[in-house]
Amino acid sequence: MPLWRFRAGAFDNMREHLQRKHAEALAQPDAPFVGAGWRYSGRPEMVSFMAYRDLPGVIDWFSLRAVRLVDATGNYLDRSLSEIVEVMSDWRDLDNDDIRGLAPGEPPIVV
Repeated sequence: MPLWRFRAGAFDNMREHLQRKHAEALAQPDAPFVGAGWRYSGRPEMVSFMAYRDLPGVIDWFSLRAVRLVDATGNYLDRSLSEIVEVMSDWRDLDNDDIRGLAPGEPPIVV
């Protein structure tokens, strides 16, 4: 059985890579929307984006979607991670508001 450990340095490298790649994509002249890009909030988040099995190495950085999971007190804002996984497991078969609110590839919601 593999030993799972949290490595702060590896996490920070991944966070920086995702932030940089998303910002670079949004800075392109042909970007489908304008924005500052995703920045880690410091709280638990689910981050997803589209990658394609038939196109190895191709990542659609425009599709990046982040959903904050908990509030300042650590309570779930809407759904737990397991509930989100349950909703997203049907993404190929269903099209509903729950999936559109969580799925990568959806344009960012601006309030």
